[in-house]
Amino acid sequence: EFVNVPADDDIDRSAEKESDRSHFAELLAHWAQRNRTQDFADCAAELRPMSKSLPMLVFNLGAIVDILLRHASKPNTMASEPVLSLLGGLARDVRAELVPHFGRIFAALAELLSVATLAGEQNAELVEQVFQCLAYLLKYLARYVAAELPIYLNTFAVLLCH
Repeated sequence: EFVNVPADDDIDRSAEKESDRSHFAELLAHWAQRNRTQDFADCAAELRPMSKSLPMLVFNLGAIVDILLRHASKPNTMASEPVLSLLGGLARDVRAELVPHFGRIFAALAELLSVATLAGEQNAELVEQVFQCLAYLLKYLARYVAAELPIYLNTFAVLLCH
């Protein structure tokens, strides 16, 4: 006797889905629940289609970095904490692939820091968020950026003054 078993019933797809999941996508979903501001909703709407899986994240990395930096640089945004958190989380997923973008990310963080520390308009929360983002970036990219440390040393000095 023959037993009719559909071919795809015995395939374990959980391992495939597990390898495609990214920390960035989980972080995006987390912040979408916690931060309901229009600023973050706009950012999340742009990011969601590009970050559904780890391969998509790597493929769209340049555009994702552009979106995150654009939204982080908006003046008086209510989405700075989740956007900077996503930027740090991105380093966890893509690591070495983020190194070519590190220079402009670092410059954008330095600019955010200088804006956050303007006399009369000091924003301690933003300063903390920028340093936390930088800490995550360096945690996951340290071995890749260490070789280029002299390039970033002048900018590091500016950040340390704050």
